[in-house]
Amino acid sequence: MLLACSHCVALGGFDIGRDIYKTMLDNQRAKLSDVMIPDIATYTAAFRLYAQAQADPMPILEVDLMASKLDVDVPLVTTLLHYLAAGPGKDDNTFRIIASAAFNLPLIGAPHHKFKKDTKFVAFLKSQAPNLRLSTKALDVILRFLNHSRDPNGINIIKYLQDKNELDGLLDPGIARLCVYMFCMVKNMDQTAIQFIESLPRRIFDGDKKAGGLGSKSEFLSHVAWKGVSRKSTPDEEKQRLVDIVVKICSQDFKEAAVSGSFRQNIEDNMVTYSHTITNCLNVLLVASTMHSKSNTEKYGRDYGIFAARIASFYCVPALKALSNPNIYGEGRKFIWGYEAILTVSSKCFERGINAMSSSEIRRQLRRRNEREDGEEKDGSQ
Repeated sequence: MLLACSHCVALGGFDIGRDIYKTMLDNQRAKLSDVMIPDIATYTAAFRLYAQAQADPMPILEVDLMASKLDVDVPLVTTLLHYLAAGPGKDDNTFRIIASAAFNLPLIGAPHHKFKKDTKFVAFLKSQAPNLRLSTKALDVILRFLNHSRDPNGINIIKYLQDKNELDGLLDPGIARLCVYMFCMVKNMDQTAIQFIESLPRRIFDGDKKAGGLGSKSEFLSHVAWKGVSRKSTPDEEKQRLVDIVVKICSQDFKEAAVSGSFRQNIEDNMVTYSHTITNCLNVLLVASTMHSKSNTEKYGRDYGIFAARIASFYCVPALKALSNPNIYGEGRKFIWGYEAILTVSSKCFERGINAMSSSEIRRQLRRRNEREDGEEKDGSQ
């Protein structure tokens, strides 16, 4: 009932839900065991109700819950973390304290963070920590918060869970993606990220066949490559290894994606994976086309530029057709961002590819003219 009220706050649901919750608290104080008495799920639902109505929900936990002497459960902590991370009560400092206290994690914070002293509620959570097992949903909230904050301390959590042999049981494709993002925030961890990807359980990539060739593994590897080649501190040898990974993806996985049934349907069914993989790979090829600026490797730079244009031409056609469809602003609105991302980087690839092809053609014509002039001079001298 409380959750139903939280979904219709604008229609007066908050007032109804608040009255129900207060009635349940009165029943508890009167020790009426044969009527509605709040359990831990009640406090979680009430917290969501108050948060949805933008009323302060913290007294529900800090006063009512603590007075009830009930044990905290993981869904309640996850709801609290979500509220502190992205809800009306956004509080980065408190989020870090609560996450660390509830799940006994390494302190989530950089050295410059000044943490408040433990409140009674934080102390209460710490006492409950032995009974709380980190869930996939809770880990997802924590890693998303750290990724959004550009805080690489998520690596400490990943390693902590790996050491306890708990990470594999919590992984899903979304958390695996966030773990890769964590590794890519730190310099010189490209190979560590690649090793992590290669060690992921096979179930993480179960959906790759349905994606028509471009699956999660391609996406993760291309992200590592893009972050690595775009970082100035990455050695040239390492950049070339990362470029080679992308070339392999483009040569194998992209070809498989092209012959796997409905091309546009594959994109829309797997928009995150497709758009990320395509844009990552094209961006890497663009960087590769500028890496070889010396005369002895200039040909490779032109080849990468032309290759990028060929890949871009392959994917921009269905993107343009989709965006020209009037229905894209109805049912297909949720796909617009992916198509636009593909087209944005494709335009750069076309420019680079045309320049590469033009310059190679100009050089070819100049070489032929020089050879012809040399031949005429030899004939004249004879």
